[in-house]
Amino acid sequence: MDDHSLTCIEDTPCPSDLINLVVAASTDNCPGALNGELVGDTGFSQCESGTFSRVFSVKISDECGNYSICSITYSGSCEQFCTLTQGGWGNAGGKYPWADEEGIATTTEIISALMSTNGPVVIGSGGNSIEVQSAECVITLLPSAGGPKALSNGQYTASPANGCDTGPGNKNPQDNMGRIKNNLATNTIALQLNLWYSAHFGNDLANYDLATSCMDTDLSFATYGYPATVQGLLDFANAVLGGHYGTAKDSYAKSLAGLASSTISDINEYWHECLVEDPCSSTNPKDARVEEELLIQDVQFFVNHRFYPNPVSDTPGNIVFMINAPAAATLSIYNMTGQQVAVLFDSMVEGNTRYEIRFEHEELPVGVYFYQLQFKSAEERAIHHGRIVLMSK
Repeated sequence: MDDHSLTCIEDTPCPSDLINLVVAASTDNCPGALNGELVGDTGFSQCESGTFSRVFSVKISDECGNYSICSITYSGSCEQFCTLTQGGWGNAGGKYPWADEEGIATTTEIISALMSTNGPVVIGSGGNSIEVQSAECVITLLPSAGGPKALSNGQYTASPANGCDTGPGNKNPQDNMGRIKNNLATNTIALQLNLWYSAHFGNDLANYDLATSCMDTDLSFATYGYPATVQGLLDFANAVLGGHYGTAKDSYAKSLAGLASSTISDINEYWHECLVEDPCSSTNPKDARVEEELLIQDVQFFVNHRFYPNPVSDTPGNIVFMINAPAAATLSIYNMTGQQVAVLFDSMVEGNTRYEIRFEHEELPVGVYFYQLQFKSAEERAIHHGRIVLMSK
């Protein structure tokens, strides 16, 4: 078999899959089945100096006693960044990679150094914001103890002097350990730190183009007028936190808070501790189907939805959804610039009823698109998104 040039590290086949590929591509004159055995493997390759490479050696044998050993290399270029999850940033006893003589530093040392260079972490926008002034307060506030939502009205400062309080009178609630009860707030703090953290290693995570990323993440935040970059996502999250799309009690704003928090989590986790997770060793692979419960507190709508096949090429796609209560539903398609290119459905739907909508895409150019499902009733409003990859026909 030929060597292969890949775009994404995760596209490297797992050993068991590779053996099956080699066996399927092999021919032999001996009657009976061929057997494959992995006899060499350099192991999962991390991104080093912008490249990755993994070499397999597979022994193919037949029932006549003949055998052959072939070597296959999977390699490519890659982006190298450093991130921590919100749990990592909130780990008081953590030690993580750091670009100095020792090559490692404590969480407190890293956050303190980043703040010394960049200033305090500020999340939110307009009149709704929280300024986190010290490493001590980052570690106190993270990880989250509650669902994603907008911040309360007001500009607040969390500092050691006030016990890292995020708002008098429980304005932005915290649990008895001081962790803020807002998953979007904590994820946004972590993302801001990650932009600085990667910059410390000389890597520009802020301008990383998520539209060409190897991450399987939801880019529908770009339909709200933000560039499909990590900085664009951070700006969107701060707008949601700042109340640009509604208050903490508004269903629509909560759904967008869930979208922002979930997408940020994908980025915070992807390069955790400067490493990409080996998909072959994952014990909990992500299901391709989207099953969301984005509206966490005091919300009646719960929605399951998925698009298949994805990617889609020469056949129509299908969007399947179900909601737990009657609502007015609208299903729209958007391109990467946020332009609406189609409205596929606009009607009332029944609760706990499966709907399947056909997506005819013959007139659309190849690229990444997003579908938006919006639901309304007299009491509730919710919005959900999904990503569509349209390949060449």
